[in-house]
Amino acid sequence: MDIKFNLIELLDKIDKLDDKYAFIHIICLVLPVIIIFNCVRKIIRKILGFIFRIIFFCFYGNDDDEEQESLLQKKPYEESNYNKSNEKELDITDFSPSLSSSKKNKKKKKKSNSNKSSPKISREYLYSTINENIKDEIEYYNPETPGYPYYPPIKYWKQNFETKGGQPPRHEEWLKMVKSIFVETNKSKGIIVRINFPYSESLNHLETYNKAFINENHERVEPSYVKGILGEWNVYRKAFGIVAQPKIKSIQLEGTPSYFSPVNLNTIIDGVILGSDVISKNDFVFVGHPTETTEEHLKVLKKYGFKRLKIRIYDFAQNVLQAINRPNYNFNNVNELIKMAKDNGFNYIHLECMYNLPKQTIGSLNETLKSIIELEPNQISLKRYEFIDWNGQSRNFSSVAMPEEEDIRPMHLMAIQLLNKSGYTCLGLDEYFKITDNNPLIEAKKKGQLQYSSIGFLVNKNIEKDNSERYKSNKRLILGLGIEAISDIYYAYAMNTRSVRDWLSNVLEKDKLAFSNGQELSQNDELIRGAIWQFLCEGRIKISKLLIRALSFETFSEIKEAINRGILGLDGSQIKKDGVIVLDGDEIWIKDKDVKIENDFGRKSDLLLPGLCQLLDNTQYRKKRRN
Repeated sequence: MDIKFNLIELLDKIDKLDDKYAFIHIICLVLPVIIIFNCVRKIIRKILGFIFRIIFFCFYGNDDDEEQESLLQKKPYEESNYNKSNEKELDITDFSPSLSSSKKNKKKKKKSNSNKSSPKISREYLYSTINENIKDEIEYYNPETPGYPYYPPIKYWKQNFETKGGQPPRHEEWLKMVKSIFVETNKSKGIIVRINFPYSESLNHLETYNKAFINENHERVEPSYVKGILGEWNVYRKAFGIVAQPKIKSIQLEGTPSYFSPVNLNTIIDGVILGSDVISKNDFVFVGHPTETTEEHLKVLKKYGFKRLKIRIYDFAQNVLQAINRPNYNFNNVNELIKMAKDNGFNYIHLECMYNLPKQTIGSLNETLKSIIELEPNQISLKRYEFIDWNGQSRNFSSVAMPEEEDIRPMHLMAIQLLNKSGYTCLGLDEYFKITDNNPLIEAKKKGQLQYSSIGFLVNKNIEKDNSERYKSNKRLILGLGIEAISDIYYAYAMNTRSVRDWLSNVLEKDKLAFSNGQELSQNDELIRGAIWQFLCEGRIKISKLLIRALSFETFSEIKEAINRGILGLDGSQIKKDGVIVLDGDEIWIKDKDVKIENDFGRKSDLLLPGLCQLLDNTQYRKKRRN
């Protein structure tokens, strides 16, 4: 209190002396205010900083802890080209008294020399191994195009369903078309049944956010879904009528069938086969899960003749698997599943490898592919992942964790180069088959008997020689059962609803199908789809009069540009569209399609065909190319 009164008295004396000392009075008043303000500001900054650090840690975790955890996790593979110059490697010679220090040094020198001899896989290295002309063509005709299992593509179905007002197929009209195709193809080709199992015990962070299918209560989920599958199949059986007994060509269990118990899988397969004639068991496919698939599952499937196992491979790097919430899809678990499947009669292994995943690098993809090749699968597919936004829902990664745009194509090219070096050949659309297996699809391509469909490549020994009609012979009945399953009946597509309640109430209570999406193909759609599929399998197409009407002027201008670039060849008679000359020939093909590109990048057609198929696509469906 004394200090306070003394200060006031001092200020009063200063005021009484003269006005020129008034500024001292002002300084003495302002200075304490400034000091107090700075102190309060620092305290507030520290409090806010502490709060923000807590929030950041809750959302993103501690980087230091992640680094320590990653060091403790052992990868299922070892990098052979990775230079660990900053780390001391443990070697058996360090613990051997029989080796002198000079011998140890010689061994270490040999190791370092071997590391120098193998170049590091990088974007720059991959581009340096490709011819400049090929590189330019790749830049324009995107080899990462996913292809056309459905035409028009799924995302355009509702927008172009003109006759039904933008709605999926009507139940009665759909079943009429089903019966028509059944009568026409059942005897010669049979039926392909695709059963989708959407349920899982954990959320896959790559797919569309939907917690409705995440359920650990199997006793609640499985019985109703089994009834729904058999109820939906019964709707189709009634539509077939008593004309003929259904002939089953293939059963494909897709999604996560291992979520269901072996007993329930047995019930489903038995219900589909009951009253049907199985004409082939070589094409029965089961999608396996590295930890959920048990030997009991495989024994049940073996009983029904399943011999094909398909497994989706993401990346064996643990940080990638953690980001997508699939930690069980590691090398050891996949290897154990393949061994168990082979012991139970599965003789065809198909591994689907994905790239452009969060936290994935060219190096991690390279090591994953090397590990996949060690497993000696019969077929390897390359699939590019496209980022799906979760609109604010909690997720292990964000778009920031995705690979840089400049690294996506090098990832793809590296995979192509490695697979070609390792004894695999491309049939098209990044589908690689082991050369030593003598796969009938490879022979069919040589003989001109290869066809493409919504379920992949097929062999058709009775393919018609008339180019304008040959894809009429690709008619077949592909029925999808279950939530979000897709049916393809040649003239139309239909996708089942994703609402479990709507699906069950329709198939069990109303004896009706429940669709959420679909497309009835126009004549132009059929012609363009057939042309794309033929061009994909053969690398050439004859443009018929009907196809001229279906294709757009833009398509013909782009075909001309490809011809001028020396990529496509042209032959035949001059063709016109609406009285305008659009091409000087009616047959196009890929030049040098069987010529192999140096440095193990495969045939030229394998790289360019996916992008060239887009030339035949109608402009309203065409995807934007990269500049």
